Amino acid sequence: MRLFAKTCLVILMICIGYANVKAQSSRLELDPGGGASGDLVGFKAVESGNNTTSLQVFRNFTGDANDISFLKFDNQGNIQIDGPKKLFWDPQGAAGSDFVGLKISESGNNTTKFHIYKKFTNTTSDIDLLTIDAGGNTMLYGTSKLYWNPLGGAPGDMYGIKVTESGNNTTKFHLVRNFSDNVEDVNIMTINSSGFIGIGTTTPNQRLTVNGMVYSTEVKVDLSVPGPDYVFEEDYNLPSLESIQGYIKENKHLPEVPSAREMEEKGIDLGVMNMLLLKKVEELTLHLIRQNKINKEQAEEIAELRKLIEKE
Repeated sequence: MRLFAKTCLVILMICIGYANVKAQSSRLELDPGGGASGDLVGFKAVESGNNTTSLQVFRNFTGDANDISFLKFDNQGNIQIDGPKKLFWDPQGAAGSDFVGLKISESGNNTTKFHIYKKFTNTTSDIDLLTIDAGGNTMLYGTSKLYWNPLGGAPGDMYGIKVTESGNNTTKFHLVRNFSDNVEDVNIMTINSSGFIGIGTTTPNQRLTVNGMVYSTEVKVDLSVPGPDYVFEEDYNLPSLESIQGYIKENKHLPEVPSAREMEEKGIDLGVMNMLLLKKVEELTLHLIRQNKINKEQAEEIAELRKLIEKE
């Protein structure tokens, strides 16, 4: 048995490059050849009570018991990474030091952040791709794009969100679709830095700009102009039919109503236009009431004249 143990120890020494191995109770220390005296790394099992056993990878700069833990595995399978708070990968075949990784940063109380980052060389700073702070706030960096390829969808048939910027105060948020990697994104919706939303357009100029047909079962418009019930007030100056006729003859449209060219160029405000049309309907109703009164009076006069003629 002693011979077997020595053989295993020799094999382990060969595997780790003839480093000095010191096996102690519940720990295995590795002292690299040429390393500073007492500058050790190793594995150890720690237990502070029932069901508290953990396996740790540690470092120790001196021969005392002030171990610095790098990695811990508890008896529940939980893993804790300590040390410089970084974990990174250098993909096989990638450029030297062109790696991505995970790290934790902290600059004070309640400032802990989790990072997914990239680093091109050891002489450059880490480039954040994604951060999540202690409050759960998430920040995306990189190419400012995030895509989803639905399960079973055609290759490259993706939906996503992206952010674009062409100068100061020009940031835009886009909902896009992309049919393949070699075509431009098809814009579905855009929100610009002013909070204007565009559907079917990337240049919205109002709170909601839609380039295309809108289907709805109900539309409610809050009025910015008063309802035209003032038309029925006694002191309202009702335009005469003669004046309206003259205006139409000269301008080819009703008074106060925009011309066809103006509506084509500027569009129409639904709230304002509906109130204007209601006003015209109310004015027309007043004219009909007046005309009806005149018609009744004329009918009564005609009836009286007939009676007089019949008597003669």
